[in-house]
Amino acid sequence: MDKRTILLLLCTAILTLLLLQPNKVSASTTPAAAVVDAEIEREKQITKELSLNMPDQTEDPNYPVTFIDPGKQGVDVTVDDKTITKAPNPFLLPNLTIGEHKIIFKFRTKDGVVRVLTKKILVTPKPPQFDPTLKTEVVKPATVVVKGLALPQSTIMLIINSDKTHKITSTTDGKWEFIIPEPQEGNNNIIAFTIKNGIVSNASKTFAVTYHQNAIGAVISPSGDENANKVLEFSKTILKNIDTNRKERPTVFYGAIGVATLAILVMIDLRLRKRAAKRRDEKTIATLFGDLQEGNSTIVEVITQTKLQNKKSKTVIRDKKVEEKPNKKSTDPLQKAKKVTKKSEPLEVIEDTSGETEEPEKKVLSKEEFLKQFRKDGEQDE
Repeated sequence: MDKRTILLLLCTAILTLLLLQPNKVSASTTPAAAVVDAEIEREKQITKELSLNMPDQTEDPNYPVTFIDPGKQGVDVTVDDKTITKAPNPFLLPNLTIGEHKIIFKFRTKDGVVRVLTKKILVTPKPPQFDPTLKTEVVKPATVVVKGLALPQSTIMLIINSDKTHKITSTTDGKWEFIIPEPQEGNNNIIAFTIKNGIVSNASKTFAVTYHQNAIGAVISPSGDENANKVLEFSKTILKNIDTNRKERPTVFYGAIGVATLAILVMIDLRLRKRAAKRRDEKTIATLFGDLQEGNSTIVEVITQTKLQNKKSKTVIRDKKVEEKPNKKSTDPLQKAKKVTKKSEPLEVIEDTSGETEEPEKKVLSKEEFLKQFRKDGEQDE
């Protein structure tokens, strides 16, 4: 081999040693961890052989522990320092005190091998119980009282609305009672814990009591700032309800807004249509009949005035002979028409029925018919 090949092999050997060195160090520094893992696996195997059923924590000092006897030679159970030979199955824990206890199981396998299993169990106090007869609504000046049962001569810790904490001690028979100082108006949520030998129980069920400053249903007439505050609170409540409906029922919420908007648009459209129709009618009348100038009055005003005049009195126009006056006789029939009636007003001609008492029949003539009749009468007069 040449020098280049020898050098390459030497570098490869050095790199291999460097890469394997950490693994050797790691293996040499983990014997304790390996022992712990082996012990955990051994405990799991023995527990499986014994079919042991026992929790790590319980509130029951007489918890029933169950197991089997693999070698059919009995299982010895040691609780703390007391051993029970060939313990029965299930095995009731002997009224353990609050705290941690060590329990040892000793038995033989089917092959006659002796097995020993050590377990620990923590007994915690039971949570307090609230008296079921407690009032859930209290009105000032009455006090808010809570009471119940717990572990005898234990510490009861009360937490009110998650921010106020009070501690009391139960009696020898487990009774406890407490008056809440300065309860807040409205809902007061209370939970309780039992503390014994420095061990805290689980939380109790929540007890809720409502505290009223005034009698339930009483009405106080607000004034000034109080009235304004009531209005403000009412507005906030409405806005809150609207926002809640928008989030929880968006389909109904936006549907209601759509219906309300459509109704408003329909009302606006009807109003605009009425206004446009009125303007269109006035424009049509003015186009057909023109502007009847009599003090710059329109046809609508003329019709209104005519109706008022007809209610006051009825004017009957009878045929009269026109007296001829010297040097003042008009030969223009249009001038005679202007003197008799106003422009564009129809003339009511009544025929006299030879002394009959009934009201003569009225005949309404148009402007053209009136002029034609007037010319004819003029020619006869001449």
